[in-house]
Amino acid sequence: MGWPDGAFLMVVLQSFSTALQSVGRRPTLAVPAAVLATISVASTVSQGSLWSLVTSLLSLLVTPFVMAGFIALVDDARTGGRRDADFFAAGRHYFLTLLGGNLLVGLVMVVIGGIIVAAGVAVLGGFAAVLGGDVTLTPVTVAIVGVLAVVGWLVSLLFRFFAPAAVVEDRRVGSAIGRSVEVVTDNFLAVVGFALFSGLVSLVLNFGPMWYFVFDATTVDGVVAAVQAGYPGATAPVALVVLFLTSTVSTLLLQSYLVCFFGACTRRAHDG
Repeated sequence: MGWPDGAFLMVVLQSFSTALQSVGRRPTLAVPAAVLATISVASTVSQGSLWSLVTSLLSLLVTPFVMAGFIALVDDARTGGRRDADFFAAGRHYFLTLLGGNLLVGLVMVVIGGIIVAAGVAVLGGFAAVLGGDVTLTPVTVAIVGVLAVVGWLVSLLFRFFAPAAVVEDRRVGSAIGRSVEVVTDNFLAVVGFALFSGLVSLVLNFGPMWYFVFDATTVDGVVAAVQAGYPGATAPVALVVLFLTSTVSTLLLQSYLVCFFGACTRRAHDG
């Protein structure tokens, strides 16, 4: 079902406004957002060490529980959502669904990503040419690689709403994945607008603090050098605090936005 001209932009912006209102109604949403941010920061600072295995396992097992409870609370707080949601009850009920779905979606994206990367490498002359730096870029090859990248991004959008579909509509893994695909295909322009706006918000929230505090750089070249060196400033106390705070705010707003946008699309389908 398509949107009337320009209406998809309205739902993109209105859903973000609904997310802000939901956070205002239930400020305790910051607690699970902080837990998710803590896992994210731990994963960042443990890169390249044995601790990365621990943080990866922690993320795998804790994130589904916390995310399920978080989604239930956002749905409770937003206008038109459910009422009397319980964080721990939702976490227990949907833990296995989100865990299994995350693993399945991750596997599917690895396969699809591998196919797209292989196609891109073939366009550039094969793995030997790419690894050896013997690649000749032409407008045609650049265009083809660009199209493949866009295709990969669009495919990833198909699974973007798996978690809200599972929790908000009480679905199992296969049904939730199918529902996510359905929402994306029925609201394609709105979903693309949502994804682009989410990316912009994330950039605004994270770029400044990451630039100055985490990368400890004041120029573009400094940021590039810091990234190549592996986040050299990420273990400094101030950098850790800033990274934690920005990650908490980003998670709080963007995950709330995800749930509210999903709710707006499904409500429209129901009303229509």
